[in-house]
Amino acid sequence: MEPNKQGIRLLFYLPNIRSYKDRVLMLNEVAKCVEKATLIVSRKDQDEEELGEDFQLEIYEVPCSHMMNLLPLRVSNFVKILIKKDSYNVVHDTFGHLFPLLIKRRSYKSCIFVTSQYQLAEWDWKNVLLPQYGLVKSLTNVNLRHYLYRIFLQRLAFTHAEHIVLQAPGLITRLEKYMPDCVKKSVFIPNSTSYFIKSDASSDVSDRRISEIRLLCGSGALSFGKGGDELLSLIREVKRREINISVVILGGIAPLDRRYFHEQIHQSNINSNIRMVGRVSHEEMLKYYKNSDWLFNFTALDGSPRTALEAIACGLPVIGSSHPGVEIIDPEKQFILFMDGQVEQVIDEMVACKKDPRRYERRVAIGVSYVRDNFSSLSVSNQYVNFYHSILNRK
Repeated sequence: MEPNKQGIRLLFYLPNIRSYKDRVLMLNEVAKCVEKATLIVSRKDQDEEELGEDFQLEIYEVPCSHMMNLLPLRVSNFVKILIKKDSYNVVHDTFGHLFPLLIKRRSYKSCIFVTSQYQLAEWDWKNVLLPQYGLVKSLTNVNLRHYLYRIFLQRLAFTHAEHIVLQAPGLITRLEKYMPDCVKKSVFIPNSTSYFIKSDASSDVSDRRISEIRLLCGSGALSFGKGGDELLSLIREVKRREINISVVILGGIAPLDRRYFHEQIHQSNINSNIRMVGRVSHEEMLKYYKNSDWLFNFTALDGSPRTALEAIACGLPVIGSSHPGVEIIDPEKQFILFMDGQVEQVIDEMVACKKDPRRYERRVAIGVSYVRDNFSSLSVSNQYVNFYHSILNRK
């Protein structure tokens, strides 16, 4: 029986629209099912008209000041005004940006406060970054040191929020190691995607007549945490087998790891197989999906790999890692090609798919169907609406 959703008055925060467009479109589906839904952004970098004819989600912008440290305070103060004005009963924070409000949540007895985190900064810091870079570099490099601020924000948000939304069950398991008291108030709701191939999967995938394997690495700048060593190992083994391969790396190489990977590429004599491309627009990204055979998304850090989800939905199969955020997309391992040290087996499958297009098309079709059923904006929005309804009923 469909629950009564009319009592939900939601106020949701995201940093901007363009980088989180999938979530914005998902929230628009939520807005169709609740009494009121409002999105607060720090940068309104896309107009509602660009988001579709049926877009009805209300959006307010709280511009960033030059002092970014003041952003949480500015946004929280604005949210306070809206709570009093429009009687919202669910306030949903992301990344801990509303921590000044979360700390004082008991002053707003009519509201339930929720936080979403797409990565677990403390787990990443202790299990990936510190072992890779060491304590000195982790504390002196500005990008790595920023993780300490993120850990601080997450701990504040997790402690003071009444409910926590994470994107994979495995992330809840990881949270238990550092903040076990927060597990009981944590729930799993996956990320969503709004981009799907518009025709039959077999007619929309990349050209199978091309003899070389075309690999796209598009999950952000290449680094140790984004599978840099694993990618080079894959290319070396493909070259050793005398198989043609071309690799496009979107976003280039992360500055901290640039020297190491440039040296490795040069020493392995694979320069001619790799093309570095800077940041691209989302429209350009879709073209790269269309003209590639596989997306390489081997991550140890990204808790919610939107690129992998989007690529599968667009008909591009993924080579991935056994990270909770990736595993949740394909729990039965039917269409993602999980690598995790199995380089030769991965190459065998890539070659088999090149020789037999029907094998490739089956993998594509299974992936598109599963993602459409479980990760579309409509599917995930229903999970959020039911979640909000359940926490209001328990209040």
